[in-house]
Amino acid sequence: MDLHKRRIQWAIDKLNEEGKALTVSNITVMTGVGNKYRKLVIEEIKKALEELGER
Repeated sequence: MDLHKRRIQWAIDKLNEEGKALTVSNITVMTGVGNKYRKLVIEEIKKALEELGER
């Protein structure tokens, strides 16, 4: 799961650099996660966005 958390943080940083919206969808696409872990990663993305005050 640490790998997914690092990928999520990387995607958030990259989207911020590019001035793009921090959405679950954008972050999910950037992490490139497969279907097997998608639900788990989406939950982690939601947690990360809540910590940032986004939603």
